[in-house]
Amino acid sequence: VYLAAASFNAGLILHRLGNSRAALDAFLQATTVTHPALGMSYFNAAREYEALEMPIEAARAYQRAIDEEPDNDVARESLLELYSRQAWDERLVDTARMWSAGSSNLSFINHKLNELLQRKVPPGRDTIADSALVLLANNHALMGLNPANFTLSVQIEYEQAMAVHPRLRVPVRALTSAYQVREPGTRYSETGDSAWWRQTHERHRVWSIVLMSLGDQYWITGDLKTAVSYYEAAVGYRVPYRIESWVNLDALDMLVASIYQASADTSRIAALVHAVDRWLADGHVQTKRQRDAIRDFYFMAGWAYTEAVNYKRAIDLYNKSLKLDPEFSHPYVNLGFIYMGSLNLPDAITHFERGVELDPTNSTANNNLGFVLLIHGQFAKAIYYLERAHEQQNYLLNTVNLGDAYRYAGNAERALELHLEARQGIQNRSHDLQYMSTWWRYNYMPLHEGDTRTIDNSILVGSLDEKRAFVHYALSFDHALLGDVETAQREFVLATQLAYSRDIRCFFANKIAAIQAFVNVTGPLARWLEEKRLELRNGLSCSGS
Repeated sequence: VYLAAASFNAGLILHRLGNSRAALDAFLQATTVTHPALGMSYFNAAREYEALEMPIEAARAYQRAIDEEPDNDVARESLLELYSRQAWDERLVDTARMWSAGSSNLSFINHKLNELLQRKVPPGRDTIADSALVLLANNHALMGLNPANFTLSVQIEYEQAMAVHPRLRVPVRALTSAYQVREPGTRYSETGDSAWWRQTHERHRVWSIVLMSLGDQYWITGDLKTAVSYYEAAVGYRVPYRIESWVNLDALDMLVASIYQASADTSRIAALVHAVDRWLADGHVQTKRQRDAIRDFYFMAGWAYTEAVNYKRAIDLYNKSLKLDPEFSHPYVNLGFIYMGSLNLPDAITHFERGVELDPTNSTANNNLGFVLLIHGQFAKAIYYLERAHEQQNYLLNTVNLGDAYRYAGNAERALELHLEARQGIQNRSHDLQYMSTWWRYNYMPLHEGDTRTIDNSILVGSLDEKRAFVHYALSFDHALLGDVETAQREFVLATQLAYSRDIRCFFANKIAAIQAFVNVTGPLARWLEEKRLELRNGLSCSGS
């Protein structure tokens, strides 16, 4: 190893002196044993081979450098540069194709492919230009090329390639049409030129990736109708979803989402589900990737029916997703949500627990499981899962729920800490919709073990003042339980000034009733809580309080 290090350093000195032959010998000597600079030894040897006009040996050395250090972007770029300079076009395209997936060199790879397309190729090798164009289109899609920047820059490069290689006129026209800037709501319709892209499996695969990427771009900008048309073309559908070809199944779930978001039309989704059912039954699913794509499709279709409040159909679709992959966590979470909404708490808990078991990092699953356990009266378990959600993704309602769970479990000190954190969060992040959430659907607390009747009542909270009131009410009860009735009264008054509707009053009367049921309170504190409960209920007929 010491000898290798000495040879490596000698090579660097000889390189600076301009003695490429001696430098090469030193770097090659440094490759005879394994050491941390082995990759760089091959890389430096490759540079000396190039200086000595030995391109074949240089290419081999660059490849050995990359084998030793796969993330060596400089070695990758140097090898592609060598292929380009030597006009080794097949090697250039094959290597670029191998490196394009997940590569950090996409811009450089595309630059070399463009250089290839700007020069003539020898007779009999015309198809190399086809391959370079297909790979370039693939890489542009992976980079998120959109109609605006296509028109400004990339189209010129494609047109220059078309001028050098007239055979590319048809596929370039198809690309230009696909990337055309469209008015919102304008459907994309394929032209006859796109038939070129469907002549081989590889072209068809890349064409569908281009269309899916464009669908994503229109989705991001909120133009859902145009997005739908691109996703349809990417999958290979035509309304009413007679299957023409199935290429990019990855686009299926986004097709469902965009259809529902654009029109809330579950009839179109039902037709799509029927087509997928038939295709699956005919045995066309051959690979794990295909199964996963169909799994994701059924899950997204279930989500659409959940949003449409057709829970029976949603449950059926979630179960189809799980049949394809029993280890897929997302359907369990959404099934838990459906059962939670119908207050079937045992099934909700079972499904949330399975979702969390499969994906412990799912903050939504942890939070929802914690909330269901909270309204089920299992406070210790509720704290465990709500704490996990709090660590994973801190947001207001989770913080409030976690504080409540600690209060009912008898830890008013921790409850106060969390509710003070919630108050600070409202002050600092009131415009953060992810933190605040748009709407809260909040169930009443049970009043005894096994009470499923009281929790059937709920409140819908949307305004900022209502959310602030929630936190002040919570702080009021925390301070009271810690014996600071004066501060408790002050927080209570602040809460009533912010929100004092009938629903709010009945809801917090239930909160006090739950404290009375689950927390041991006596003396002046018990009298103060009862006084506030009656004050909230005054003149009202409130269930569960």
